[in-house]
Amino acid sequence: MRKRGATGHRPHIRIRLRGLVAVLFAVALIAPVNSAHSIPILGDPPAPPPGKNVVTIVVDDMDDFSCSATAKYLPESAPWLSGQGVCFENATSPNPVCCPARAVIQSGQLPHNNRVRRQSEAKRFHYRRSSQFVLGNEGLRTSAVGKLFNGVKVKDLASVNRNGVRSGSFVTGFDEYSIWDSYDYREFGVKNERASFRWYIGEHTTTVTGALARGYIEDALDAGQPFYSYQAYYAPHDQVRKKGVHRFPSPTRAHRNAKVAPFKYRPERDARDKRGLFQGTGKRERFDRAYFAAKDRARKRALLDVDHEVAQTFRLLAKRGVLERTIVILVSDNGYHLGQQNWNSKAVPYNSSLDVPMYARGLSGLERGSVVTKQVSLADIAPTLYREFGVNDPGYVVDGHALNGSHKRRYVAFEHEAEHGKLVTSESGERTARLPAWRAIRMRHFKYIEWYDRRGRVRFREFYASPGEERNLLYYHPKNPPHRAVLFKMRRLLQNTSGCAGTVEQGSRHPCS
Repeated sequence: MRKRGATGHRPHIRIRLRGLVAVLFAVALIAPVNSAHSIPILGDPPAPPPGKNVVTIVVDDMDDFSCSATAKYLPESAPWLSGQGVCFENATSPNPVCCPARAVIQSGQLPHNNRVRRQSEAKRFHYRRSSQFVLGNEGLRTSAVGKLFNGVKVKDLASVNRNGVRSGSFVTGFDEYSIWDSYDYREFGVKNERASFRWYIGEHTTTVTGALARGYIEDALDAGQPFYSYQAYYAPHDQVRKKGVHRFPSPTRAHRNAKVAPFKYRPERDARDKRGLFQGTGKRERFDRAYFAAKDRARKRALLDVDHEVAQTFRLLAKRGVLERTIVILVSDNGYHLGQQNWNSKAVPYNSSLDVPMYARGLSGLERGSVVTKQVSLADIAPTLYREFGVNDPGYVVDGHALNGSHKRRYVAFEHEAEHGKLVTSESGERTARLPAWRAIRMRHFKYIEWYDRRGRVRFREFYASPGEERNLLYYHPKNPPHRAVLFKMRRLLQNTSGCAGTVEQGSRHPCS
């Protein structure tokens, strides 16, 4: 057996040399450095990654309000959103229901093209036709937190466990995610891309959403990667308990008693010109001013929680030095009715359901602090991101236009498919589950609506010439009825948009607008 040192080496000298090298290295670390290339101090954030970043913030069932009222509803984040960003005064949702609207945001396609026309059709959404997939191919690290789609359960999400086995059938298109499907503000389960599941009991969904989203952003920054962060807050949506019982939103303790903007009650005095659903039939469907005022306060306080988390995200981006290279878009998936047209929900063809707030910061070509009055849509968000990142061909046809482009819409079209079942009842209530299919088109101050039966036949029509939508000119037969040429044009436009695809800029044969 060879003895130690038999090879001619002197181990004790080797050990001394190693010790000397370690001492010299330690002295170099603690000694003052006079050269221009200093050693970074532990704990300092890494240099900001090159390229642009994206943060898309989706709020659930948010009321629309004018750009001038931003500070009343979003006081903490208003300096970044409206002060340093751009407010779009006339933004709309092509479909005023959660799943179809969110599919429009992610794909840039209208519901009849992205195949998600109902709440129950969320699983038909294809991740390859989404902004997260396209931007991921451009090198961005993509993440999603919060409410993705109603019809997708956390057990359906495709993820990889510790053994490398993929489970679930629905692919989100995001590299990382923490997604849930609960309707409770303080009790919900979250699943991430590693097949991990965690229950949050007593913690607030808005607070958890903000914290997890910022965690993904910090991970990307620490890794030196550009990122796309999709943040979908549950507030100010109603919370739904067992047996489909709806309750008011539950704000955090910080905003439980916060002062909010006064409530404006605008019920329709005479709804005989509309369908029976809007005429307040039945005791269970009648809600007085006190009910709507209490619900309005709860919704606005829940929105203040979202406002705080959005402001925290802006502060993080500024602290890490990437705010000026980050595009931030905030929008709601649809609007909401608090008594307008005698309705207490969404999903109907009236402005309170269709109009949404929209803000953007960091888009090229738009003046900071300005208000854009042209008609824009949720379908414009994905094409805007493609334009900002130089994506000329995302691999599929989009139906929207870039928000910072020159195109101006002459009209906007809306669509909603009839849907009955537990999913719709729990999401939007019993009355919404009884809605028939409808389609509508709006051009300037005119609006035309068609209601259909199960066979697709027109059963009721409405025409309005005022924003209040309180007088259906096809019902009352006033002294000055709608001109035949105008009505004919609106009907033709509505028919043409039923199967449209693409845009004029793309050279589509049947463009949507």
